[in-house]
Amino acid sequence: TQIIYLASEIGASGIINLLALDVTQVPGQTMNNFTIRMKHTTLTYYSANAKWEGTGWTTVYQGNAPPGSTGWRNFVFSNPFPYNGVNNLMVDISFNNTSASTDGLCRYSSPGGNRAIYFNSDSGHGDPLFWSGAQPRPLISANVPNLMISVTPLDNADTDEDGMPDWWEELHA
Repeated sequence: TQIIYLASEIGASGIINLLALDVTQVPGQTMNNFTIRMKHTTLTYYSANAKWEGTGWTTVYQGNAPPGSTGWRNFVFSNPFPYNGVNNLMVDISFNNTSASTDGLCRYSSPGGNRAIYFNSDSGHGDPLFWSGAQPRPLISANVPNLMISVTPLDNADTDEDGMPDWWEELHA
């Protein structure tokens, strides 16, 4: 799934180092190569012709994720994400199993607009980390997983007044 969270929902800029999902039903098996990726986006919703974003991602978490239990499930990032506090945030969550079992489910909200795309394939369309464009054709949803993120605030000084915090520009110089 790829989900858009608005800047107004995220808050100030800073380093995102943890994401938690509110699990309501545990998956029936370990999720192989469970991956969380993030990137900034100017999109606020998906159009009817939504496509998978295939480039520009920062992989923040990756590993095999056992079923676990219901409630908040924390994923501590091995590669924290520097969020600029200006753009919207796109989050990609995937795993790559070759067989189906009971779906894992998370609590969700419908904040308005089509803000998520998803697809189930059991490896039938290859590794989802390499999906891009319209193949496989994503399904569109107005539901977004409820999540908590941990953001370490940074100084938001913008000495050149270009709308981007100085720390962000230094990281991407």
